Amino acid sequence: MWNGIFKVLVIFMVFISFVQSNDKTFKNCNSTLTFDDGPHPETTPILLEQLKEKNVKNAIFFLIGDRIAQYPELVKKIQSYQYDIGYHSMHHTNQAKMTANEIHQDIQEFKNTLNQALESNYDLKYARPPFGGMTQKSVKLFKELETTGKLKQQTLNDEFNAQLIARQVRETYQANGLQTLLWNVDFKDWEQRIDMNHAREQFVPNLKQIWLFHEMPSYKGTIFNNQITEDLPQFLNFLCEQY
Repeated sequence: MWNGIFKVLVIFMVFISFVQSNDKTFKNCNSTLTFDDGPHPETTPILLEQLKEKNVKNAIFFLIGDRIAQYPELVKKIQSYQYDIGYHSMHHTNQAKMTANEIHQDIQEFKNTLNQALESNYDLKYARPPFGGMTQKSVKLFKELETTGKLKQQTLNDEFNAQLIARQVRETYQANGLQTLLWNVDFKDWEQRIDMNHAREQFVPNLKQIWLFHEMPSYKGTIFNNQITEDLPQFLNFLCEQY
């Protein structure tokens, strides 16, 4: 009899432990989670619910203009969840190869498209250039920062951006009142699953890290192995444990 009761108690304690581990939410979290290349009906609604469930406050959705035009209801949904919307260009073009005037026109078209989708004037604050807006030379520097472990602890300020982002991109963003945000950690999740060991290696306590994710099941006819909606919950659980 006592053996049976003991087994029941053990099962009960394991269940309680499981519930508590999955019931953790963000408190005083320094990290910012960013999602590029949306919106998309297969990912955006699910991600929003996952973020809300964990009480995530700091999240930015860097959207593509042609997708905004295609899915305006999803843009409204992002705003209704009170997450920031950022500029990620109209067509995901490498702006390091564009002129300042072309970039300016792209920003204006994006703003108009976003305002039409929201049926109001949105106060656009953040921008992330496609491919980081980097030149061939700065791509090498960026990869070096990644491989040496320096990127994960880097403060992403204007001085850092000046080392990497093409001048016409930086200056045009600034002229349009946009703050440029790159990232500390990129899981390359459009082509592979999120590696939680990699997350643990990259996490730096007490640093305002920016984590990069992608909403990219498909784009312009190309299908990607993106399973962000399946992988994000375990990452959120991990991050909750750190705060």
